[in-house]
Amino acid sequence: MADSANLDSHCTSTATFGDSTLDTTSTGSDSDFDATITGGSGRFAGATGSIHVHTLGDTNDADITLNLT
Repeated sequence: MADSANLDSHCTSTATFGDSTLDTTSTGSDSDFDATITGGSGRFAGATGSIHVHTLGDTNDADITLNLT
């Protein structure tokens, strides 16, 4: 039986900015996490880099930092 306290999740997401998108993937279980930018479309076609997400307390809000390389 798995210990639920030590489980990590694997997430993929797509963020939309007008007619362009950024695709990301991340692994972890923390409320603050880093994601890898794996591509995109439109003005973000071929994008690479990272995203850092810092959640703000017990809210649904977060500070998000994009680093495009």
